[in-house]
Amino acid sequence: MDSMTTLPRSRPLVRADTVLQPDVLVARRSDLSERDLPAPPVLAVEVLSPSTRLIDLHLKRARYEAAGTPSYWVVDPDEPALTAWELIEGRYVRVAHVAGEETFTATAPFAVDVRPADLISRDARDPVT
Repeated sequence: MDSMTTLPRSRPLVRADTVLQPDVLVARRSDLSERDLPAPPVLAVEVLSPSTRLIDLHLKRARYEAAGTPSYWVVDPDEPALTAWELIEGRYVRVAHVAGEETFTATAPFAVDVRPADLISRDARDPVT
């Protein structure tokens, strides 16, 4: 497998008429150009906010699915939670939904254990009293 890199704020070209900018993406180095990523990333990650929630959960997921992005993760900082989809026979299948201290053990596009609580700063999780 090609070596991979994490690119915050890169602009993958999903189709000739569609450019998406995920919060974090992982791509093969060999797929990168000087200015953007003309191939689908191997992993796109979106962090939900009130203004992007529906777009991230529906529109962007559908676009990445159509483009052939193998893995799509959505992080909800309010819960905190992580939902992961993998492309299986051309369609996204939800492979995980974990919250708080639960662990998601990803095998694709690489092996990693993720706990949603670890993705959110302690200050953001602790209510102000």
